[in-house]
Amino acid sequence: MSTKDKKKTEIPKLEGSPEDIICNGCSLLCDDIFVEIGEKGNLIRTVNSCFRGNEVLNIINDERRIDSPIQKQMGLVMHLSMNESLDIIGDELKKAKTISFYGLGAISNSQQLSVLHYIKKLLDADKKVYIRSLSNILRIGTELGLPFTTIGQAINVGDVFMFWKTDPTHSHPKLTGKIVFSRGLYRSTGKEVKRFVLIERQESDLTKLNDILINSSEFTDQEFISNINKLIEAEDAKFDFKGVKPSELKELKNYIESAEYGVLVTTVPFDPNKAEKWLMTINQLIKALNRGSKGRYMILPLTQTSNELGLCYNLSSTFSQEDVKKLTTKPDNASDLAVIFGAEYLHDEYAIEDLDFDEKKKILFDNIPSKHSRHALITIPYAIPGIEIEDTIVRLDGINLELKKWAEAPGEVWSIEKIFNSINEK
Repeated sequence: MSTKDKKKTEIPKLEGSPEDIICNGCSLLCDDIFVEIGEKGNLIRTVNSCFRGNEVLNIINDERRIDSPIQKQMGLVMHLSMNESLDIIGDELKKAKTISFYGLGAISNSQQLSVLHYIKKLLDADKKVYIRSLSNILRIGTELGLPFTTIGQAINVGDVFMFWKTDPTHSHPKLTGKIVFSRGLYRSTGKEVKRFVLIERQESDLTKLNDILINSSEFTDQEFISNINKLIEAEDAKFDFKGVKPSELKELKNYIESAEYGVLVTTVPFDPNKAEKWLMTINQLIKALNRGSKGRYMILPLTQTSNELGLCYNLSSTFSQEDVKKLTTKPDNASDLAVIFGAEYLHDEYAIEDLDFDEKKKILFDNIPSKHSRHALITIPYAIPGIEIEDTIVRLDGINLELKKWAEAPGEVWSIEKIFNSINEK
């Protein structure tokens, strides 16, 4: 069913001008969000959005919002015109021999494509370019044969949910509600068949929903996978399984074996080194679960950035398969220059501190000051897709969604597409 055919959620009574929008605060891309817009185009309030979505949507009201390009010179903050900043960006891109692009998965399709077309020009000029994103991890996972599922499938048919060291109540707050209060498999009694196994190191709002809570601080990843294999092979489920209460071992074994459509929910770390380790661990874990299940376990990879799947598609449509592999391969050393999009999105929920970038020179596209803007050569604000410009974005189930424009960008703020098209023309 297309998004146009879907029955519209009833618009709540709002005092200002209501708009139903898609929130691109995370990879869920919730489409049941409303914003109340004042006469001056200001955001009065949001309806149905989670705290993460609120943070993204309220950028337009944020007093810290950057409304013109800024550059640090001799410890002073210099406000530049967009044309001046284009000259600086163009010069730095020409001087650099190796360039790493971060955060392309945080921007929408047309914005991505404009950057990718410019990257093509850089490759033609014999530059070495690297795209540091989760699309590489998803690509490698696909090549390994990892069985990825979609949010829609997980919500509709998942019967056993195993949360692997992830708490979507923080990274993807509305996912929990959509899983708990959703359609799914039902018994003849009408009771929905859903079980929740949490492998977690700390208590959270999500742990209140568990059927089984496994303390992940008591074992290494390899110890857990080894014990899962032992549990599947054991007939009586009586052995020392670190982190699991002896009284729950039999129940855990039953959940694994009886799952018809099990879902392993896990957050993909943005840090490339952590992501590679995550990939290997998940590969081993899903194989162990599927060896013991009568049905099949699938992986629901959650990402902090909203358009990683769109980036996968756009890379494939712009470059050859060989070039995609080269672009998404991790470089051996730090590049001469980093180009970073939306640094506020690029963090790991288990390491809330901002990601550190190896490159000494940084061009930053961001709308809120951060530690990265303090050290960037130049920080360029950009019009936010789904708020200040129209565009499209790809949800994790492969559906292309239309993002509305419902506010005006402040000051001299352009879209990333306009910025890179202008650089390309120089």
